[in-house]
Amino acid sequence: MKDINKKVLTSRYDYDLDKNIIAKYPMDRRDNSKLLYVDRSNGDLVDYIFSDIVDMLDSSYMIVVNNSKVMKSRVPARRVTGGKTEIFITDILNDNEAYALLKGKFKVDDKVEISVGDLSSSDLQSDDFAVVKSSLGEGRHHLEFSNTVSSIMDKYGKMPLPPYIDRDVDISDDNRYQTVYSKHLGSSAAPTAGLHFTSDLIDRLLCKGIVVEEITLNVGIGTFRDIKSEYIDDHVMHRESYSISVESANRINAHKRTGGKVLAVGTTVVRTLESSCDDNGELIPRDSSSDIFIKEGYQFKIVDAMITNFHLPKSTLLALVSAFGGYNNIMKGYKYAMNNGYRFFSYGDAMLIYSSDL
Repeated sequence: MKDINKKVLTSRYDYDLDKNIIAKYPMDRRDNSKLLYVDRSNGDLVDYIFSDIVDMLDSSYMIVVNNSKVMKSRVPARRVTGGKTEIFITDILNDNEAYALLKGKFKVDDKVEISVGDLSSSDLQSDDFAVVKSSLGEGRHHLEFSNTVSSIMDKYGKMPLPPYIDRDVDISDDNRYQTVYSKHLGSSAAPTAGLHFTSDLIDRLLCKGIVVEEITLNVGIGTFRDIKSEYIDDHVMHRESYSISVESANRINAHKRTGGKVLAVGTTVVRTLESSCDDNGELIPRDSSSDIFIKEGYQFKIVDAMITNFHLPKSTLLALVSAFGGYNNIMKGYKYAMNNGYRFFSYGDAMLIYSSDL
C-alpha cells in the first residue's frame, strides 16, 4: 500500500506521448468515439464505443454533467502603436469588465484596440477597445471594454482550443467544442468528457430510467497547465467557481440514500461534487469556488464512477483520475490506449471507470 505521507514526485504522472495520437478534430459523430472501460476493482480493460454506455448502465446510476458553456474568449487585438496582441478573457466581472490574459506587457490605462482581419488593412479595423484598469500578475489584467463583454466575444471572439490541438480555429468548433447541454456561459475550456454525448443518446438514457442531473463548474485556464514543481504536493491549484442548486443537491442526495450510484461526467464534475459534500457524502447546495487537489490517498465521498478523456502528462487531471481508478490501473489503461488506436485529449476518446463489484 502506498505511503500517503511520503512526498510524491511529479514524474510519477509522466508518460511518453506520441503527438500523432492527439486528436486535432472531433469524430464526425460525437458518440462514435472509442470508450475504454477500466474496472477499478481489478484493472480489467474492455473496448467499447461511447454509445454503448446505454447498455452498460442501469437505473441504479445517476449521471451528473457540467452544463457550463465555453466562452469565445480569444479576441484578436492590437496595441495603439499597431503591434499585434490577443485578449484571452478568463472571467466576466460585469457587463463591461473582465479579467483577461494579454500577450505582451501593458500598463494601467493602456488602450488595447480590438482588431479584425489583417492588421495592415485599415478598412477592417474595429471601433471597439479595452482599457487596462489594473495588472494582476502573470500576464493577467483587469480590463474595461467599450462595449459589453458578451457582445465583444460574440462579434470578434474565437473558441479557446487548447494549444496542443495546434491548428486554426474552425467554424465547426463553435458547436463541437460545446457540450449539447451547455447553458451557463463562463468556461475558458470545455468540460471535454461531456463532448461525447448527443441529444439522442441522452434521450435513450432517460428512457432507460437513468437520471441525468446538471451542476455547473466554470473551467479555468489552469486546466491547461502541467505541474511544474518537482513534488506533486508543492503544486498550487487554480480556483474555479461552481454552482449546485438546492433542487439538484436534493435529487442527488435522495438517489444516494436509496443505494444509487453517481457517475460523474468529467473531472470538473468530480471536483465540484467532492468539494461540496460533507464527510458523510451529503451534497451541500451552494455557489462557491474550489481549489481542491484530488490525488492518491484521497477518499472519495460521493462519486462512484466517472467518464473522462485521456489527459496530459504531469497534469492535475491525470493525478485525479489515478486517485479514482487506481494508479496502476490507469497507467495500464493509458499504455493500452496508446497501443490500440485511441485518440487523446480534448477531441479524443474516453474512459469509463467503475468497479464491477459495486
